[in-house]
Amino acid sequence: MAKISELPSAGPLTGAETMPIVQDGETKQAEFSEVLASIDEAGNQAVLDVQAAGTAQTGLVNSAGDAKLALMNTASETAIAAAATAQEAVGYRGKSARFPVRNRHNGDGSPFALIAQPNANMGTWFNADGSFVMSVTLPRERLRASTTGQSNVSRTLFGNAGGSGSNNFNLALTGAAGVFQSQLVFYMRSGSTSLVQPVAFNIPENTGSRLLIALRRSGNSFTMDVWDCDSGTKTAGPVTDCTGFIGWVAANKGPYFQIGSTGQTNAAPEVPAFNPTQTRCWDGEIGLVGYYAAALTDAQCQNLALGMSVDAATTPGTWRWVRELDGSAASLTKPAWATGDTTSPAVEVNAGGLKIERGSDITGKGVHFTINRKVAGDAHVDAVIPGRDVKAVAVSGRVRSTLPSADVIEIRFLTVEGKAVTDWQRVASIAPGDATWSGFVNVPKGMERYVRQGRLVSQRNDPTKWFLDATRFAVGYRVKIVGQSQVANLRSTGRALQYTGRLPFSFVEQAAEAAADISAINCFAVHDRLPAIGDGVFGIMQAIDAAGCDAVVALEIQAVGGTSALDWIDDTLGGRTWNPMLRSNEVMDGGTSVVIWNWDPADIGTNYATLLDAVFCGTGAQARGRFVFGPTSAGGADIGATVVYMPTQRTNGSATVESDFDTNGSYGTRRDEGVAWAATKPFAFSGIPPLDLELSDSLHPSLTLSSGTERHGQHLGLSFLRGARIDVSRNPTVNNASFAFTDGTRTAFRFDVDLPNFGALRNGLGATSDAGADKGVRLIEVSTDGVTWSKTGFTAVITGRNRVTVTKTAGAWSAPAAGTGTVTFTAVGTEGDTITIAGSVFTLSATGDGNNEVQIGATATATAQSFRDKVNNLSSTLGVTASGTGTVIALTSTALSPSANTIALARVSTAVTLSGATLTGGAGLLVRVGWGGFGSYGLPANGVTSGNTAARDYWMYDGYARHPNGLGIPVLPTNTIYTVA
Repeated sequence: MAKISELPSAGPLTGAETMPIVQDGETKQAEFSEVLASIDEAGNQAVLDVQAAGTAQTGLVNSAGDAKLALMNTASETAIAAAATAQEAVGYRGKSARFPVRNRHNGDGSPFALIAQPNANMGTWFNADGSFVMSVTLPRERLRASTTGQSNVSRTLFGNAGGSGSNNFNLALTGAAGVFQSQLVFYMRSGSTSLVQPVAFNIPENTGSRLLIALRRSGNSFTMDVWDCDSGTKTAGPVTDCTGFIGWVAANKGPYFQIGSTGQTNAAPEVPAFNPTQTRCWDGEIGLVGYYAAALTDAQCQNLALGMSVDAATTPGTWRWVRELDGSAASLTKPAWATGDTTSPAVEVNAGGLKIERGSDITGKGVHFTINRKVAGDAHVDAVIPGRDVKAVAVSGRVRSTLPSADVIEIRFLTVEGKAVTDWQRVASIAPGDATWSGFVNVPKGMERYVRQGRLVSQRNDPTKWFLDATRFAVGYRVKIVGQSQVANLRSTGRALQYTGRLPFSFVEQAAEAAADISAINCFAVHDRLPAIGDGVFGIMQAIDAAGCDAVVALEIQAVGGTSALDWIDDTLGGRTWNPMLRSNEVMDGGTSVVIWNWDPADIGTNYATLLDAVFCGTGAQARGRFVFGPTSAGGADIGATVVYMPTQRTNGSATVESDFDTNGSYGTRRDEGVAWAATKPFAFSGIPPLDLELSDSLHPSLTLSSGTERHGQHLGLSFLRGARIDVSRNPTVNNASFAFTDGTRTAFRFDVDLPNFGALRNGLGATSDAGADKGVRLIEVSTDGVTWSKTGFTAVITGRNRVTVTKTAGAWSAPAAGTGTVTFTAVGTEGDTITIAGSVFTLSATGDGNNEVQIGATATATAQSFRDKVNNLSSTLGVTASGTGTVIALTSTALSPSANTIALARVSTAVTLSGATLTGGAGLLVRVGWGGFGSYGLPANGVTSGNTAARDYWMYDGYARHPNGLGIPVLPTNTIYTVA
């Protein structure tokens, strides 16, 4: 088959040529410009995805090509090679460098990554007209308010490193006190002559995250202005009189300065030391950075912000130092067009495994096509509805300049390594002119972070004009945990537990409100894999991870101690706890998967069903202005999200009376009302309370014991799994290998129960190994011969979290012995004779070739010896060994147990006699264990209660509860027999 390039043609293809496509039996014509081709190596076929009237059609054509993926060019016959599925996708490099998240945030010992630029040939800056320009993507921490000038929350974009004297130049992002703003602070000094220290500029909240910052001197005026790279809008900053300023001499401040940081010391020229005792490194993105030896005009700055190439928007030879960073080593060197830049290449400096990576396109491309950024940055998770695997993710952006004709926006999602997660999806049509666009892309949930890439259909063959937003986010589960101090204490680090599991997660923490006006409230901080994130949060993640959850999880903790639930939904009350949820919905966006309600004690005198109707449905006498499933604009959760009602925590503290275990007085009443409410709502579930929770006081889980806050977190995690419709319900299993006598007297033995979901054994009276006077359990039977079983003559007691010890009332159990028997050969046997042991059939044959074939010998002894050898070859399967040198073969069980007496013997032969139908003489102790009843024991209609006289017959485990009242009452098979060695 000929290649396209080998076909006779008057000229290159234009893209308007057509080819026949058969759809539903009808032949249609499709232009080559509508055809996307990929090669299936195994089948040597090209698969065509044809966009016909907006609907993807598929056909097959043969191909002799060996490219793994090709895109037919509309302008020529040249195919543009793209990557295979497992390789980096076309166009995956934005025009910025991405600095690490949490870049040197924890003092001198934490990891960092920065860029060090040698000062040689830098000259003097701002001794006359000049401009320092930097294009940046703000980090997510711009959402966190702090005190102006607090150095420990500043993030430095640019600054001196090393040397001595007072020749300083620093630009940093910091916070203003009590307001939802970010603040750029600029500081420059040369000798004793300074600009205003510092020059501060508040960035309005509605300004975009992608900015061009311009510091300009024109005459004796110094200005700091910002351009929004999405809209091109200028925000004017302060103007400072710089009369007499003699300029910044870079070489006077040591051999290096730093991009993405600043520093005070310098250990060695080749490795600039970093001592951020007062600042943090940058954790956003930086693209263009440089000094221009003239005052750039507003028009030039706007052109740079909107994506015009630097050499076209400015005079190339006027740049004294300039870098166009993109995360590559090549970008550390001056661009080829920068003829006035004579500086040496910069170097990347890092420690602790952090590194600078490829970033986003900060400025627009093509006809200024951009994608709006996720404000929350790397911690963002778009929420899937429980039970679904795909999320329709909202995307939006802008197209500036005049288009030659109407066009179509296509978006695809990639992993951070550049592997395509989705195909290109058409999301919006746009008309010529300046326009915003929006749409949705169906994206699968998963464990990875994603980035987004967009293009216009008219530019689909020019990857240099595709726009990349490298803000990392995920599609997974978002869970809001709301409550009082029990929830707030999930962040306690009394045991300093740190989650290091496989599951990536984000954590959104509510902060104190700073003002009544919600527009000025900074109500949360976002974290990702923080050390010692909290013992309770650790427990949550441990439970979700252990269940095999297959998607990223975002936790949002919203708690105000000691307040009524009405405070949460009523803006007129003091708690105002709805505001954090409203703000997180507003800024984080992306929906909610599960809401966990852990809010009981403060409303102990309230009818709880009525209260829950008000909180979640906005109905009933308690209804207020806010409710969970209200309009999204009012902070409502997604339709399809689920609610998990956590029953009041039952404890095994010393104050808990056994007989009150299931009722707990008024707490039990409120719990039962909440459980009953959840049972009537299609969107609600009852949570799984930890039955062995240890309290530090009457209400709060212990902050120092594993059975405290950590256990509380584990069961919140299990409750989330229930709400997310991830089934982790499993029965406990008796550990067969754990049966053993406790000492040499054979008067007591113990066994363990493998409990799923961090469970603990508890009898029907509420007793555990360390709480309750009566720790006894029943439903245990023993036998010494495998025939007669008894439930009496011993006691069974819970002696550990998952251990039971059984003690004989009098005397000791008999010593173990193997079962024995014989097979006697009286003749050589006949072809086809059989001998059966434990269900395995041995057949006599002339050759004896098979594993179960006994060779007929010249004498009875020869046949017997062949039989002995065949049995021993299969002894591990049979549970029997064979011995003897004559015609009598002795069989001995490998187990010392009465169960050996059940090993059956049979024969079909006149040349063989057996000692009996089974082995005999096996002795020892056999045990059967069950939940839910032997014989007449049955489950009470309303579950186990303190008034049930057979309560001890029901063993509880606080894993995945099946009964509505939160108790787990699993049933195990009663025909499993265990041997005590």
